[in-house]
Amino acid sequence: MRSASLILQTAASLSPEQPILLHGGAPLTFVHVTNGRNPTTSSCTRTVKQRCRELDAIQSIISGGEPSALMQEELRMLSDEERNDLLEKSGISTQIEISAEQGLAIKVGLSLPWFRLRHLKRIDKTCKMRI
Repeated sequence: MRSASLILQTAASLSPEQPILLHGGAPLTFVHVTNGRNPTTSSCTRTVKQRCRELDAIQSIISGGEPSALMQEELRMLSDEERNDLLEKSGISTQIEISAEQGLAIKVGLSLPWFRLRHLKRIDKTCKMRI
């Protein structure tokens, strides 16, 4: 603990606006992160928004200015069940619904015979698409 405070004091003396520690590679940046006392699910709206802003700032530093790429990788790391559960909790529909009129337009536009359209419907059930 004593060595960490010495490093922080040394880094703070290097640059007054933002402490940077030179260690031979990329410069280290110190960021203040608040420790939440309550879980986000039981926090008020203002606290949740504040946490989201803070997390967004940290993600932009970590990802080098493009937090959407980092978020995409986080979603890829989740299993299919976890991802679907997360999308359902977020209110995002994972199933695409195509009306009968649109299905007929697809059939005509692709010049499909009826048996191919039935085959397409069977395949689409596995892809969470409903015609």
